[in-house]
Amino acid sequence: MNLRRQLLLVSLLTLMLPWAGCEFIRETEIALRDGQQQMLAGTARAVANALTQYREEFPVRDAAFPVDGQLYVHALETRPEIDGYIDDWSLEDGAPRTMRGTDGAIRFALGRHAEAVYLFVEVGDRAVVYGKDQVVLASSNPPYLQESISFAAEAPGRILSYKQTAYGFAPEPTIEAYWQDFAGGYRVEARIPAGQLGTHLGITVINTDDPASEGTHSHSFVGRFPGPARQPVPELMRIAGSLVQTDMRLVLTDADGWRVAKAGRLGNSGNEAGSRFARRLYELLLESGEEAALAEPHASGLEQQPYVSAALEGRETGAWFRSADTGRA
Repeated sequence: MNLRRQLLLVSLLTLMLPWAGCEFIRETEIALRDGQQQMLAGTARAVANALTQYREEFPVRDAAFPVDGQLYVHALETRPEIDGYIDDWSLEDGAPRTMRGTDGAIRFALGRHAEAVYLFVEVGDRAVVYGKDQVVLASSNPPYLQESISFAAEAPGRILSYKQTAYGFAPEPTIEAYWQDFAGGYRVEARIPAGQLGTHLGITVINTDDPASEGTHSHSFVGRFPGPARQPVPELMRIAGSLVQTDMRLVLTDADGWRVAKAGRLGNSGNEAGSRFARRLYELLLESGEEAALAEPHASGLEQQPYVSAALEGRETGAWFRSADTGRA
């Protein structure tokens, strides 16, 4: 073999070494991912089997009410101050929902702390008519109890709410409420004893620009009556906490995807040492993943991620996410 052929052979072998190294890294990661995914799938099946004895704790699905018309009552870590602001509600960004109003978007949220339910509604209203514009919280226990709580103001500040029951329409002094104006609309925040409310909740906003008019009605629900409100179930929260493992997050939903329990958190103890160049190089070599934030529980309380939808349909799937900040999967 002459010198040229020897040099060509050595060059080819030298070029193959990086390729072989890259293939080794890829194959190693695939094997690690498969093992991790199988372990998680086995854990999920074991958790599901353990939860079969608690079927009565899961909210019953009611096909008579669409999912979009149901409200979610968030668990609040601290008691909010009733002042017309939502910044002390300890909610994640995106937790308040919106619906279309006469003069713009209506933003609203429900929360619970201790034995009280908290209501926040922000209404776009170009011309507030005091005493006529109002927020109504519908409350029912089908098929019998049908009630509502009305919030209207004669002026900004603390307001007296009124409750409509089968016995009439009267002030409800146990409810604390505040009306706050802002440029282009108003906000209502209220604290309602949980015993004053039924299992089904809905929000209606009445907007009028003429004191003599009944105005237009915007509803969070479809039909005459609201659907069942969903919220974390204390017993399921306790059970989830006993089943979750270290560096793992467990999310339980009802049949519609409403989150009824969450426990545990993902670990951040990975080794992030090394140069930025080396990390970028590994990211190019390894299988990509979606942004890690997409794996977080949905702020609205309704889990809509594809892997949750697959689980609700009885299909086992896997999804990988990678942090843009750390590169960890």
